Amino acid sequence: HSAGEGVQFATKPGLTAHVNVNEVRWTPLAPTCAPGTSGCLGIVPAEGVQRGEVGAGYAGHGVALDLSIGQAQSEPAATHARNAPLPRVLPSEGGADVAAPLWFRNSTATSLNARGKVDLAPDTSLNLGASVGHVKFLPGSGVTADDALDQTTLSLGIQHGDVRGAIVGHVLEPDVPGSVLGQNQRWT
Repeated sequence: HSAGEGVQFATKPGLTAHVNVNEVRWTPLAPTCAPGTSGCLGIVPAEGVQRGEVGAGYAGHGVALDLSIGQAQSEPAATHARNAPLPRVLPSEGGADVAAPLWFRNSTATSLNARGKVDLAPDTSLNLGASVGHVKFLPGSGVTADDALDQTTLSLGIQHGDVRGAIVGHVLEPDVPGSVLGQNQRWT
């Protein structure tokens, strides 16, 4: 499930400002109760992400641009420390046409986001997005607590009426020299 609240202020000639706060939770697919456990309903608390965003934008004459800064923190239900090269990526809520940063279990993240839209013809537009951010892993993520990732996300999409599609790319790069994640590695 997801829930959120936001406030948007718009002025003429198309200037906007917004503040949003959201929470996303995922229900596990399978029960985690051991056979013979009494009082267990087979439901575990869901993992979740809380996030906030502050931004400003402009829209007019077939062009829209939005710049924002966001902060997110994941909230694990039950954490199991493990040795893994990368922690688990949590599902995104924004859809494929949004250049949103990736969310990781047991982490905090800060990102700078830009989204744009250019009208090409009536009912047809080009959607562009970019995000740069920093992820700091918390204890229980399965990696060293000092590990961090820098991430860059780009998206290019087109929309015609109700039909839309996009290509989204993510690049993750370790931020801490000598970290478990490896300072010379990048993931796309």
